[in-house]
Amino acid sequence: SLKLAVGARWTKDDKDWCATSVGFTFNDTAGQEICGSDSWNDFSPRFAADWRLADDILLYLSVSRGYKAGGASATPENTSGAINPINFAPLGEVINFVDPEEVQAYEVGVKSTLFSDSLRLNVAVYHNEIDNLQILDVVNLVSVLRNANEAEINGIELDLTYSPSLEGLKLHANFALMDSEFKDALVNGVSLSGNALKLAPEKTAAVSLAYDVVLNTGTLTFFGAYNWQDEQFWDIQNTVIQGSYGLWSGQIRYKDRSEKWQIALTAKNLSDREYSNAIINYGTGLGDEFVKGLPRMVNLEFRYAFN
Repeated sequence: SLKLAVGARWTKDDKDWCATSVGFTFNDTAGQEICGSDSWNDFSPRFAADWRLADDILLYLSVSRGYKAGGASATPENTSGAINPINFAPLGEVINFVDPEEVQAYEVGVKSTLFSDSLRLNVAVYHNEIDNLQILDVVNLVSVLRNANEAEINGIELDLTYSPSLEGLKLHANFALMDSEFKDALVNGVSLSGNALKLAPEKTAAVSLAYDVVLNTGTLTFFGAYNWQDEQFWDIQNTVIQGSYGLWSGQIRYKDRSEKWQIALTAKNLSDREYSNAIINYGTGLGDEFVKGLPRMVNLEFRYAFN
């Protein structure tokens, strides 16, 4: 059977933004509250089609348009470039708004349940065309919001859940390939065309295994997982790189049959892998700032429902 769906959304955004200048103490607007406002509207249609090839196999297609309202940097900006000739301080800082971000998204995929419902396999392929991509860049030690014109993202995702004949055992796996690229992007006079988007690893994978043991008094669950991601860039210039890494985690949980209380022993980053939650280049030539990810952590948790 074939099912079609058509929808649309109309959006209007009005934004007022005030911020305090944090420029040089001799800046003509230093310490002052500077305000600005802007407004946008958008019409975003969506089309979707589902075709049930069999009782346990569904094919789907979707074409949609997405919208993200314009915004402003957290601090005022000197967009004119005017300089005080006496002390060389920036003049006339203002709230600088960026244009809305728009994406044209295409996706096709299949959702299936096979082998007497023991295997669930989903596959999705997508292509996104982005106009006026909103990005954060660092200028003079300050994060500013910019538009990067055009970008494209292509990818495929596979998601698998397997429940074998052994009761209580469940395996879940996920794998994704993604290719992201700035197409026609010029930010602060620098071309980003051909660069990958920040925080967009080409490959990611995850696998987990859970086993429930049903006892007379409750359920004992053993859970283990491994999450891996390929290297990624932390900046739009593709100069700050986080190498690939994987994290192990596990849990042993007991839930009382009445489900009123449970106790769990959880461990994260079992191998104590070093990685970064953020790497920031302020453009000073003095190196990067690293925000370390959490080390190995083990916690014991007890929950009780009073209802």
